[in-house]
Amino acid sequence: MAASWTSTAVLMLDGWLGGAVPSHYARRTAQTVSKKLSELTADPQDDEPDAVVRHQEVQQVTETLGRAERGIEASDVVAVTNSRNALAAAASKFRKQSRHSQ
Repeated sequence: MAASWTSTAVLMLDGWLGGAVPSHYARRTAQTVSKKLSELTADPQDDEPDAVVRHQEVQQVTETLGRAERGIEASDVVAVTNSRNALAAAASKFRKQSRHSQ
């Protein structure tokens, strides 16, 4: 689920960077994704051996989303691009972890 939410943020940032997504929508989407990711880690699966690591990774993603949101607000393309790239890497990592845990 973390991979899907993080990928959603990447797609939204791609749209904002390309001029197809308005700033208010991009900021709201970043907030929603952060909230959903926080909800995922608020109720960790106790039987999941990497729950602490997963929580830390999700926390890093939510911090990156915060930087992206501030970048959008400031129209800082470089900051948003950097955040987008970090989120894309995190989404890829989440997908790999998901495949290995199945």
